[in-house]
Amino acid sequence: MYANEWGNHLDSKYSFVPQGEHRLGFDGFFAHYGFHHEYVGDSNYYHLDTDENIFNDQYEPDALTDMAMERITKLSSDDQSFSLFLSLGTPHDPWEEWNVPREYLDLVKDRDFYLPKNYLSENDAHADAWARLNENERAELTNWMRVYTAMTANLDENIGRVNKDNPELAIY
Repeated sequence: MYANEWGNHLDSKYSFVPQGEHRLGFDGFFAHYGFHHEYVGDSNYYHLDTDENIFNDQYEPDALTDMAMERITKLSSDDQSFSLFLSLGTPHDPWEEWNVPREYLDLVKDRDFYLPKNYLSENDAHADAWARLNENERAELTNWMRVYTAMTANLDENIGRVNKDNPELAIY
């Protein structure tokens, strides 16, 4: 259970984590997604306290940051201390242009990306299967770097929003 069957991440029996020990001590408000890395589109969903997939039409990191900021506003309205854990999945593959908002791709559209000097054009014999690239994937590396950078720009903006709107909080 809990996102352990590869390829069935939209099936809530694999993505929903019920209240209890598998939430690892997160006993208060608990919004979570079920192990997917498509941040735009039909698979952009989360769960609250039921196995219902709750879809939203925002870029997932933006939606999660908005949700966190709403919780911070609510929780900071009294004198009780609290802890909030915001885990944004970006930057994560697939590093494809459809998986990041255009405005962030536009930030890096005129920038050149290069493979590092220590880049090896062949697979490491000891690499895990996920780290082995075929010829077509190798041809995409600089474009993946562009999308990764665009995702990172969005991530930076979202963390900046939390810090700017809540300067009294210790953000780690």
